[in-house]
Formats: sequence, structure tokens, C-alpha cells
Amino acid sequence: MTRRPGWPRLPRCAMSTLVLIALAAGCRTPASRHPGSEVRTISIVIAPQSLDPAIEDVRLTNGNAGRHYACFPATAERWNGLTLLYIIGTDDDPSETYELAEYACGLGFAAIAPMYKTPWRPPDVCQDDAACYERVRREIIEGEDLAPDPISVDAANSLWHRIDTLVEHLAARAPRIWQPIRDRVIRRDLTRVVLAGFSQGSGHVPLIAHDFEVARVIMSGSSSRDATRFETAKSDPAWSR
Repeated sequence: MTRRPGWPRLPRCAMSTLVLIALAAGCRTPASRHPGSEVRTISIVIAPQSLDPAIEDVRLTNGNAGRHYACFPATAERWNGLTLLYIIGTDDDPSETYELAEYACGLGFAAIAPMYKTPWRPPDVCQDDAACYERVRREIIEGEDLAPDPISVDAANSLWHRIDTLVEHLAARAPRIWQPIRDRVIRRDLTRVVLAGFSQGSGHVPLIAHDFEVARVIMSGSSSRDATRFETAKSDPAWSR
């Protein structure tokens, strides 16, 4: 896979503006033809366990179980052919923090924000062990037993399985948009997918983009240590380059 050029480091206050610019730049048609106020969208909130009983509820600190969020243009003709995959941060609930996905759908994207296991912050688990960060993220994303305790994510509760079951459900509900998305995502063809991550999620998206070609990557709300740079290593880890 061709390496991407490095991104400049910017103040956090600029991140939210950059996210909106990046999304608008990803549209195949000019943004003026798909203003958010003119694209009627459909939003869905769904419990992950309803899609597969092997998936465990993720309880947040407020006691609620987090739920998936998805949105898409009400008519397939207004879909721009791109999908936003928004990966939330620690203790977030996509059904409550869906503004970015909602905005993208107003531009003509289809979007999903899956609920996944987020009770652990990688820096709290790994401390100064630079190699540990990738193992933690891979266990969360892929469900392999790679990370030290207390990380515990099996295949059924991996981020990928949660995404796969969500797009399967959406493909049955709105096939003209979601069947082609499902077919590509299931085989990990992410070339029409924009990856966006917030906080802990902004550390997951470059690892996914390292493994699979994607349309673009948007990272926001992360500390450098929680994303891709570690004090002890004094350099970016191999998978982020």
C-alpha cells in the first residue's frame, strides 16, 4: 500500500473546522449541490445486541448501554457514493454524539458510528510500553487476544464484527444505498470509506488505514500520546508511518 504524506500538527482548536472541510472535500459533486439543508436524511439508533446476541452491551459511566447510530440520504439519488465511518472516543455513546455523522449525511454521505468496547484508555493500560498500544488497538478492532489485562475483547465484540452486523442490518433496510456498502465493507474494501475518529477513536483510524486503503482519514480530539506518538519511543510507531 502506498504511504500517505505526513500531516502537519495543528492546534486542537482548528480540528473541528478541519473535519468539516475534509468532509466537504470528499464529496464527488460540489458541496453547493448537496448543502445539508437540502438533503433529507434518515437516522437510525439501534442496540448492538439486537443484531447478534453474542454482542455484549457496553455500559457507560452514566449506566446507559451505548447504541449504534447510522444515517443516510432519504433517496439513493442524493447519496454521493461515500461512507463515513465515525469511531467514537472513550465512554462516548454514538446515539448521543452523532453530530459529525449527521453533518456528513447532510452532505450526501451514508454514515455509521458503531458502539464498541471503550472502557479502557490505551495510555492507562500501556503507560510507556510503546509496543503495547498497537496490541491494545488490534484487540479492540479485531477481537484477537493480544493485549494485557484488563483488555478483553473477543471476535463477537470486536469493532469489525459490530460494524459488519450493523451494515448487514442496514442493507436489509435500505438496500439501494447499503447493499453496495455492505458488500465492500464485508470484504474490507474501504476505498470509498472516510475514516473519522475522536479521542480514542482517532488512534484506531490510522491503524485501520495502515491495514486497508481508505478514501481519507480524519483525526480529532486526541492527545498525541493517545494517538500515535509515545514519549519513550521518541518516534511514530511503524504502523503509523
